[in-house]
Amino acid sequence: MSKEFDVDEIMGQLEKELQVVLREVGVRVASAVILFTPIGRPDLWLSPPPRDYQPGTARGNWRAGIGRVPTTQEIDVQDPAGANTISLAQAVIRTWDGKRDLYISNAADHIVPLDDGTASRQTNGPGFVAKAVKAGIAAVNRVAQEVP
Repeated sequence: MSKEFDVDEIMGQLEKELQVVLREVGVRVASAVILFTPIGRPDLWLSPPPRDYQPGTARGNWRAGIGRVPTTQEIDVQDPAGANTISLAQAVIRTWDGKRDLYISNAADHIVPLDDGTASRQTNGPGFVAKAVKAGIAAVNRVAQEVP
């Protein structure tokens, strides 16, 4: 007794499932990076804030791009809660096929000093970006362990 399998069909289904997993990793990592980005707390800054400072510009400047860095210009947007920024990133990532590079970048002038801890004494820095990536991957790993 023998059974034939359509290898192309199996590989096509596997590719679709892999794309779902890759997108979920992208969404989880982007969401974690956005939420780990400190919200402006001028009382913890190492220098005084600009006179017209509005909190949430670092968080609001995260963008996702497929095949290219989405922007190199800082965006004048405040998103202290991060919900709008996460929604924008998810919309891009949900279209990702996994074949081109996925970029999650931030063009805010102060994002590097914020991440390396020279701009603020806030709790998520220094190294909040690397911590967020690890947290995003860990979240996906927890989900993957539940799949039989």
